[in-house]
Amino acid sequence: MENRESNLGSNMPYGAAIREAQASGDSARIHQATEHARRWLQDNAGHEKHGEVKAALRELEESRGS
Repeated sequence: MENRESNLGSNMPYGAAIREAQASGDSARIHQATEHARRWLQDNAGHEKHGEVKAALRELEESRGS
């Protein structure tokens, strides 16, 4: 079985990993996913997955009232 948290430690915070952190309800995991996504978005503006990651981060932030 794949360790889903390993996606958060990779170079790109895939949208699915961000959404899984949100669904977990684990505030530490959510914080980690949020910070990782923000840094990645800042450093990878032209990446083909930029929109997917940005959308997932926006969903997470809206659900948390950030």
